[in-house]
Amino acid sequence: MKFLSTHFSRHSRALPILVLSIFVLVACSSGPTPPGPNSIGGVVEMSGYLLIDWQDGQRILIWDDIPYGDQGSASSSSTSGPPFQQEGGAQSADGRHYEYSLEISDSQQADFTIDGKPYDLERGKLFLIHTTGGATLVEQLDPDLTGLSPTNDGIEEFGRQMPQIAAMIAGSDLVTPTPKSAVEPAGSTARYEELRTASALDASSEAVTGDETDPTGAADPVQDDAHPSAGLVYRSDDGLWIIDRGGESQLIIDQPNARLSPDGRAVVFQPEYDPDIWLADLTTAEKRNLTESSGRFNSDPQWWPGQQDLIIFGSSEELGPGYGYPTVVQTDGSDYRILDQEAGGPLALSPDGQKLAYGSFAQVGKIYHQDIYTRDGATEPFDPADYGLSVEKIFQPAWSPDGRHLAWEVSSSPDTSGWSLGIAVFDLEVKTAELFHTFTPMGGGMF
Repeated sequence: MKFLSTHFSRHSRALPILVLSIFVLVACSSGPTPPGPNSIGGVVEMSGYLLIDWQDGQRILIWDDIPYGDQGSASSSSTSGPPFQQEGGAQSADGRHYEYSLEISDSQQADFTIDGKPYDLERGKLFLIHTTGGATLVEQLDPDLTGLSPTNDGIEEFGRQMPQIAAMIAGSDLVTPTPKSAVEPAGSTARYEELRTASALDASSEAVTGDETDPTGAADPVQDDAHPSAGLVYRSDDGLWIIDRGGESQLIIDQPNARLSPDGRAVVFQPEYDPDIWLADLTTAEKRNLTESSGRFNSDPQWWPGQQDLIIFGSSEELGPGYGYPTVVQTDGSDYRILDQEAGGPLALSPDGQKLAYGSFAQVGKIYHQDIYTRDGATEPFDPADYGLSVEKIFQPAWSPDGRHLAWEVSSSPDTSGWSLGIAVFDLEVKTAELFHTFTPMGGGMF
């Protein structure tokens, strides 16, 4: 048996990218050994890659978060015939590492393992290896690699176009598992979907493979060692954060009021003391001002459900208290429109994105209906009296997950002792209302 071992160090983009080519063919008298693949390795910014490429088009692509350190590969073949074997791995200066092995019986059949764990290549030939957070975590994806140019430039171009890899390149490495604890019984999917998408650069559940299944029978995209809180997004005074697969908090952006897009690829935010709405593309780190030419004060942006390119927020002509009038703009900064120039207040979008509820501490609120195809809309009043409830003010609306109920904070003055506050839940189908948690403040109020 012959054995070839090659060790190399990856370099920064400022230096020529090293091409590692391992091609071992050993003549044998007792049977043909399958051709060994070519291996092309390199680094792109904060990530490294290795393409294992057969001449007939079969490929395995490994992408990791160890751009600097020691990498090695070894190939061997037997003089008595198949199989062909290749082993390799990477180790960072701070001790993070992984190893892989490949055994080929023929060019169409291969056994592949990472850190001793076997992976079925029929389920995908792209492997993203995350070593942050104290554990080596692997995402197995199944994109089409046949059109990938087997050159350093071609591999880099492919990586930058794929959001999950783009995150590794940028160094954010925000992976997107669905925690097993988030998988709920059928009919209770809101939390499951919220956590699945509440991450930067989300991978679809069809693309990521795991070892478990959810109650519906679909493949569970979580590896066994993912932290139970992985994928949770939260905000603090420092910015918007996400829990990664290792259970560690990772900063998405240093903007406390930022909102993550449904696909996890961008955030919208309003910087402190800035009258404009900004968008940050997490795949490219580009930031752009969406409302610079509006000449208005804009605040509290959020994504419009079902319309990935539409942002809604409040706007006004003068800076002052309140939430402004409901306003929208496209993610490219075009089509700035004020939906209602007479009433504003806190905004609440229905889950299907077809209704917008808002109210500015008045007796009657507003419902804006939008046609999701034409994006034209019409406004109608929302009067609690139509539901059999008499109140003096309504504010801060919120929709139920199924869109059938709409809750408002309400206030009334039943006697001279003070304001009475509570939560009213309105059934939009049967036109009824229920009051919850009513109380009388003992001190100063917000009205």
